Amino acid sequence: MLLASFLPRGERGRHGRLGVVLAGVPEQLLLDASSVSGLPATMSDLLDNWDAHFPRLLAAVEEISRKQPAGGSEALLWPLSDVTLLPPVPRPTKIVCMGFNYAEHLEEGETFAASNFPTAFLRSATCLRPHGARVPIPAPTSQFDYEVELAVVVGREGKYIPEERAMEHVAGYTVFLDLSARDIQLPEMKQGMLLLGKNLDGTAPCGPWLVTADEIPDPHGLGIRCRVNGEERQASNTSHLIFKIPKLVSYWSQMRLEPGDIIATGTPAGVAAFRKPDPTPFYLKPGDVVEAEVERVGVLRVEIGERERW
Repeated sequence: MLLASFLPRGERGRHGRLGVVLAGVPEQLLLDASSVSGLPATMSDLLDNWDAHFPRLLAAVEEISRKQPAGGSEALLWPLSDVTLLPPVPRPTKIVCMGFNYAEHLEEGETFAASNFPTAFLRSATCLRPHGARVPIPAPTSQFDYEVELAVVVGREGKYIPEERAMEHVAGYTVFLDLSARDIQLPEMKQGMLLLGKNLDGTAPCGPWLVTADEIPDPHGLGIRCRVNGEERQASNTSHLIFKIPKLVSYWSQMRLEPGDIIATGTPAGVAAFRKPDPTPFYLKPGDVVEAEVERVGVLRVEIGERERW
């Protein structure tokens, strides 16, 4: 099932409504689950009581799909062109972003050593932007870089989760675009810290939706790629993850994982910062269209806007 957080055109709200993406003719439709009696109104409501709400949502969608003709004009159905998508989880408590979780990315970095345990950094919810957003280049950076990632969305709370039970805590997956201010990030890392270079506003587009875990029994064989203006910059497969998803969920559950938490699993090789001999032409500039794609999950597309003013 494809789940989305959305707002009808012209409606405002920080959390949006809960929607289910359906096949439609001639375009995909969004079922407004928030308008169905007995179903959760938002993605957060669904995730907060996943075990009770998800089976009811499945049953309701099956029933409505039988009764509603594809392409129908009923009030419960919205064409995707008539809504504004939000990040699937608009206000997560934590966004944990893995660093160097593909050997090829570690190799292209050259000066960075492999670790025998997962290493990551935290992002703020103010970094999130949805599919279709226009993302301005933050004022402090002139080295704005791209990183495509598969992201895990937590569906069940847990602490000290054993690896063999970790996948029981996964609600689903989404596409994550880790945009980085390299001229801030790299000096920070030389001092053994990382904060501002990965936490400027709008630098973590996420979406377009959440694909529930039952749709992808094994997330470790998915093609993953990033394109800038149609040119492929990154291409790999999640089978190459150094630390697999059960390990990540288990390891990071040493700090309690809560419903809606996001774990971005890392990016493959091909980022601008490590291009040779000169990375400058590969950094993002105003007008660039970035497409981050994960097989069976979706394509997240954003446009890079003008540089912000101080």
